[in-house]
Amino acid sequence: PIAGSSGLTQTDMQVFDWFEDVDEGVYKNNKVKIRRKGTEGELCNSDFNSQAYVWANPLSELNLHSQWDYDLFREKDLDWYLENTVRPCKEELDTLGIGKIEK
Repeated sequence: PIAGSSGLTQTDMQVFDWFEDVDEGVYKNNKVKIRRKGTEGELCNSDFNSQAYVWANPLSELNLHSQWDYDLFREKDLDWYLENTVRPCKEELDTLGIGKIEK
């Protein structure tokens, strides 16, 4: 999604970039052109621009030969993920004033 054209604000896009580690170089935020398919494979005449997060590190760092395992993730990586991803993200959202849930 591109800020403005999808109802997302520039702040929303900054949050996505932060979450996807764009500043750290893990992913690149690339502009892409999307072509909508018509029914039964026919192409429509409606292309639109969007953005996609693309892996920026060497492909050798990806494990493409196994599926993600939720139970293994919980056992080995959940604590690290909560401390290093969720907590800083929440703190950043709170700083931006968009992380608070109103009751």
